Amino acid sequence: MNLKKTAAALLAAVMAVSFTACASKNISWIATNNGEQVPAGIYLDYMVNAYYEAASKTEKQGKDVLKEQIDGVSGSAWIQNKTDEDFKKYIAVTNKAAEEGMALTDEEIAQIDAQVYYQWQMMGGLFEQNGVSYESFLAVSHNDYLLNKAFENEYGTNGKNPVSDADLLKAFQENYFRVRTITMSLNNTDGTAKDEAAQQKVMDKANEILGKVNSDGSNYLDVILEYEKEQAASRGEDASTVHEHTETSHVSYMQKGNINYTQEMMDAIETMGNNEVKVLTSNSMVYVLQKLDISSTTAEDMSPYRTGVLQMLKGDEFDATIQSWADATTVDYNAEAKNFYKPEKLKLTVKRSSSES
Repeated sequence: MNLKKTAAALLAAVMAVSFTACASKNISWIATNNGEQVPAGIYLDYMVNAYYEAASKTEKQGKDVLKEQIDGVSGSAWIQNKTDEDFKKYIAVTNKAAEEGMALTDEEIAQIDAQVYYQWQMMGGLFEQNGVSYESFLAVSHNDYLLNKAFENEYGTNGKNPVSDADLLKAFQENYFRVRTITMSLNNTDGTAKDEAAQQKVMDKANEILGKVNSDGSNYLDVILEYEKEQAASRGEDASTVHEHTETSHVSYMQKGNINYTQEMMDAIETMGNNEVKVLTSNSMVYVLQKLDISSTTAEDMSPYRTGVLQMLKGDEFDATIQSWADATTVDYNAEAKNFYKPEKLKLTVKRSSSES
């Protein structure tokens, strides 16, 4: 289930899209729903995201994306179809929430608004230059949250079809690694790659740590503590202030197949034995990683990952439910606006949000 904007991960392309000036005042709204006009900015929000999702499926940029074949159709048709599909789901979720009396609480609205305000500072220029106002951007985010809320209402602890903690824990143990790591970077603080000598120094340090565990038989937690004190001293800090360690210190969980790590690293962890330590690399990061026994984890350990595990188990099923809501929904489009807002009108521009100084 994909409930997040795809554009955020692709902003580094230093590229944005811009519609030409509006042809008439009638295109400020894209459709009517229950007698109310839906702002065109909501539709355009989905179009911007569809564009970047299409770009991620190709090796092209700009208008070249529109000419590429994506899933058997032109990039332009794919973007248009995706926009229509997502907008229809927006209407369907809005109506379903009203039908079931599902509304956001004041606390939820405040939380969402705070998050959206931060996102707007980063991405506002991208969306604003495409006719997406802050209010429309916010409305889409509220709808996304309603969708998450509907999911919890269906499968959550107090939902209509709850998934038991036992089933969730089983899925967690089968689909996550339990690890303990020291992480180092092969990049400088500005994101550029360190020179060859500096990178070798990082690798030497990682292998030195590995040697202490494998050759000296040291406890890995003790080795981590020693490393942390060493790092603190290098920063001119009092090494004695480094936190004390317990058996749960530095324990984290990595989902199998996580796209933030290379498949080679995931495969290597899969073959490791419990308590084994290895030096692994993924992209620009180096990990001195110890694999731990995940079978001893509890529902409390899983708690921070509960939503992700639940989505892993029920995401596809819920997507089908949302699709059924959309299939039963008819969108009453404003024909003039619908005909105007086409992917072909996208242009390459670089502009700043009016909210930026």
